[in-house]
Amino acid sequence: MALYAQVTSRYQPAAVRGLFSLRCLPIALLLVAQLAHPVSAQTVGTCEPSIGEAYLDVGNVRARIPNNGNLFWRGSPNVYEVPKAGGTNAFFSAGIWVGGLVDGQLRLAGSTYGPFEFWAGPLGEEGLPPASCSDFDRVYSVSREDLLRYDREGSASPDLRDWPTGLGAPTLDSEGRLINVLGLPLAQRMDRVVNLEAGERPDIEGDQMLWWVMNDRGNRHSRTDAVPMGLEVHASVFAYAQTGVLGNTTFHRYRLLLRGEPALTETYFSVFADPDLGNFVDDYVGSDSVLGLAFVYNSDNDDEGAQGYGAAPPAVGFDFLQVPGVSNEPLSQSAPEREPRQRMTSFVYYPGGAGVLGVPGNGADMYNYMQGRWRDGQRITYGGNGRDYSSLPVNFMFPGDPPEFWSEFDVDGRGGPTSPADRRFISAGGPFDMDSTGAQVTFAIITSFGADHLDSVRQLKDDSRTVQTFYDSGLSFPRPPDAPQVAVTADFGEVLVEWSNARDGNNHQDGYRAVNTTLPEDIQDREYRLEGYNVLQFESPSDSDGRLLAVFDVVNGVKRVTTGDSYRVPIAFGTDSGLQHSFRIQGLTNYRTYHFGVQAYAYNANSEPRVLFGPITRFEAVPANAQEENAPALQVGITPNPYKGASDYEVSSLTDEVRFTNMPQQATVRVFQLSGTLVRTLIKNSPERFLTWDLRTDNNLPIGSGLYLIHVETEDGDQVLKFSVAKKKALLNAY
Repeated sequence: MALYAQVTSRYQPAAVRGLFSLRCLPIALLLVAQLAHPVSAQTVGTCEPSIGEAYLDVGNVRARIPNNGNLFWRGSPNVYEVPKAGGTNAFFSAGIWVGGLVDGQLRLAGSTYGPFEFWAGPLGEEGLPPASCSDFDRVYSVSREDLLRYDREGSASPDLRDWPTGLGAPTLDSEGRLINVLGLPLAQRMDRVVNLEAGERPDIEGDQMLWWVMNDRGNRHSRTDAVPMGLEVHASVFAYAQTGVLGNTTFHRYRLLLRGEPALTETYFSVFADPDLGNFVDDYVGSDSVLGLAFVYNSDNDDEGAQGYGAAPPAVGFDFLQVPGVSNEPLSQSAPEREPRQRMTSFVYYPGGAGVLGVPGNGADMYNYMQGRWRDGQRITYGGNGRDYSSLPVNFMFPGDPPEFWSEFDVDGRGGPTSPADRRFISAGGPFDMDSTGAQVTFAIITSFGADHLDSVRQLKDDSRTVQTFYDSGLSFPRPPDAPQVAVTADFGEVLVEWSNARDGNNHQDGYRAVNTTLPEDIQDREYRLEGYNVLQFESPSDSDGRLLAVFDVVNGVKRVTTGDSYRVPIAFGTDSGLQHSFRIQGLTNYRTYHFGVQAYAYNANSEPRVLFGPITRFEAVPANAQEENAPALQVGITPNPYKGASDYEVSSLTDEVRFTNMPQQATVRVFQLSGTLVRTLIKNSPERFLTWDLRTDNNLPIGSGLYLIHVETEDGDQVLKFSVAKKKALLNAY
C-alpha cells in the first residue's frame, strides 16, 4: 500500500478518482484465461449474415448503422461524419461485446471486424432463432418529421407504416400509454405493426430514431468460439436536430433480453472501438472514470491529410450513461430506472499484434479485456503501458488529463510520451447479473471542438457532464416551438408563403415560453422564448439541411448566436427585423417545383443548447401565372392540416375554419368520409386564391374527428387531398 499512497499523493486529478479498484473476486473468476474452454455443441440456427442498415442523419452527425452488432462499418464505406457533410469521419468502426458466466462457463457474443455474432430477428420462447433471419433483416428509421407529415397529410413512410410493435419496437396507444406485447408468444405478435389509424404512434426518442432487433443464436460464433447466451437485443440509436453539444451527440440504447436460457452472472457489456479520428496515424486515447468516458483525441494540433480535421481537431468520446447495477431491477422500456446503476467500469487500450497485450484471439481474451485485464488474465497496472510498470492494479488506462501523467503524453511521470498511431480500445460496464427480466445499457458518442486539440478534451468533459445531466433528467429539455401552419400562393415567378400557429399549440400568437428545468434554480433566467422564424429552401425532398433564405426575429439585440463551447460555431443568424408571418420568394422559374420550409426557433442565453429549433414545415411550390393559357394546374392545399380544434383563421372559439389554398377561380370541392359518404360540397366562383370551409356538413352539422378524403375538381384536372381532424370533445358533445 506504500506505492498506492505515493502515487495518489502525487497524481490524483479529478479524472483519477475511482480509478483504483482492489475488489477481490474468487480466483476462478479472476483468471478467466483458465476457464474451461466450451466444448459443447452450440445450439444455433443457419442464418446468413445480416445486411440491414440505415443512416442516422439529424443534427450535426451522419452515421451508418448496421444491424449486426457493429457500428459505422461492415465493409466500405465507414461513416461517422462530424460535422455532417464535412467529408471527415470521427470513427472507423465500433461494436458491442456482451459476455457472462453460467456455472463458471463463459457465454459471449462479440466481434472486432467480423465475422459478426449478432443476426437479425427475435428469439422464440425457448430461445431458438427464427428459421429465416432474413425476414427480420431491417433497420427501421422514423423521425419527428415523419410523424408530423402523417398527422398533417395522412402519408406514412414505409418504416412508419411497418413499425414492428409486435417485435418490441416502442409504441404508444392513442392515450399515450406504452404498448407491451412481449409477454405473448412470438407467433401471435410477430406480424403486429403500429395501428396509425387507431391513433398509435412510435415512441421515439430524439428527432430521428433507428430501431432493430437482433439475436446471438442465428449461427455459430466463429469469431469468439464461445457458447451463445440466448440473447435477444432491442437496439435503438437516436439524435436531436439541434446544435451545440446535443447536435454533436448520438445516443445508443441496447435492451438485453435472455430467452429460454439460464441467468448470467458476472455479465459485462463492452464497446470495442477503432476510432480513426480523421487522419488515424496521429491519435491518442484516454479515459475519465468519474464521467464514465472513453475518448480519442489528436496527439498534436494539426490533423493532417485529406482525411484529417486540420487545425484544432476535435475529441470524441464514448460516454456510458447507464449500465445495470448488480441488483438489476426490471427495466421499463420507455422510462428506464436509473438506480442503482453504474457507468463505465474499465478501459483498456491494446497496442495490437500478438502477445498478451495484443489482438484478442477468442471469447476468453475478450472477456478478460472487458474486466480490465490483459489476455492472460493479469490486471492492468498503473503507469507505463499498463503492464508491470508498477504492482498497483487499476481498471482504467490513461486517466490523466492530457498532458498530465498518466496520459499518453506522459506515461512515466517524466514527460515520456507514447508514439501516436492508430488506436483501438475497449470500454466496459459491469459486472451485473442478468435473468429473463433483462437489462439495459445506454451510451452516448460525443464530438467536441475546442480551441486546440487539448482544449477539445476539456470541452469533451464539459459536454459529457451536460449530456449526463440531460440523460438523468429523462432526456427532456423543453419541447421546442411547434411547427408553423403554412399556406402558399403561387404567382408568376414567385410564391407567397404565409404561416400561422395553431391555437392549441405551444406558440399560439408567438407566445412560446418554456423553462429549462435542467438549469440550476439559482440562475435568474431559465426560460426559452420565441426568437424568430427561419425560411429555408431545399434542393430536393431528400435534402435535410437546406439553405437559409430569410430570418424574421424579435428586436432584442440577439442576432448571431453561437454554441456555448469554445469552438463557437454560429447556429442562428438573426437580423432584428421583427417577427413576421409572410415572405414573398421572388425570382423563381415558372412551372418548376421548388422545396421550401418554415421553422420557428427559441432562445435562452444561459442554456445549452442556447437555441431550440422547432420542426420544419416543408412544402412544395410551383410558381406560375394562373391566368396564362396552357399553364399547368397549381397544387391545391388545405391548412391547417391536421386541424386540431382551432386555427388562426377563426374569429372566436365558437367558430371553425380552414382554408383551401392555390385555388383557381372556378372549382368544386367534395369532402368524403373514408367509407365514401359525401359530407360536404363547396362551389367556388370568385377571383380569390383561397376558399374557406367551416368544417360543417351539407346539413350544417359539425364534422367529427377522423381522416377525410377531399376531391377538388377544376377545369385543369382533379386532385385528391387527405385531411385529418381532431375536434374538441366539449363542442362535439353539445350536438
